[in-house]
Amino acid sequence: MGENASPDDVKSFITNNIQNKVWSGIDRDLAYVFTDVFMHSYDYWTVTSERKLKKATLVILYDAGGALHGLIFGPVVSIIEGALLSAALSEKLPD
Repeated sequence: MGENASPDDVKSFITNNIQNKVWSGIDRDLAYVFTDVFMHSYDYWTVTSERKLKKATLVILYDAGGALHGLIFGPVVSIIEGALLSAALSEKLPD
C-alpha cells in the first residue's frame, strides 16, 4: 500500500484492518473517528464531488489523519486540522 494505491484498495484495507477489528477503550474511539472521516471523505471525493481527483487517496487519508490528530485539542480543532491538511495537499497535487 503506497501513495499510488487506488481509493478502493485503501478503503478495503481500512475496512478489513481498522473498521472490522475489535478495539477497546480509547482505541475504539480513535478507530471510529478515523474510519468515519475516511468513509465520508471517500464518498465525497469518489462519488459526490464534481471534481474527481486523480490522487484522491492521499487527500482522503489526510482528511482522516488530520481529524484524528486534531482530536488532541478537541473536536473543533479536529475538523479544522483535517480540512486544512487535505486542502493544502490538494493544492499541491496536479490535476
